[in-house]
Amino acid sequence: SRIQSQEADENWLARLRNTVSEVDFSLLVSGGHLETTVEQLSKLSEGDILSFDPPEMAEVTVNGFPLYEAQVGIKGSKVAIKIEDNILEREG
Repeated sequence: SRIQSQEADENWLARLRNTVSEVDFSLLVSGGHLETTVEQLSKLSEGDILSFDPPEMAEVTVNGFPLYEAQVGIKGSKVAIKIEDNILEREG
């Protein structure tokens, strides 16, 4: 019957959501950029340290798809981000 079919569809959708919610993925946070010359780049070697000031805001992406704008800061001894804007909601 139609009610059983609708219940089956709802159960399938619930299982799909549950499965998808457990998928692991990586977030990429754009933490700034450095400008250099080819000469400086060619002189870099293992152990060299490049320092820079982190941006106030960074874009958070998954697979190159922008999701959030985040404030960059420090929490304890770690660099951290605070989500400030949901790009998906903003672009609707």
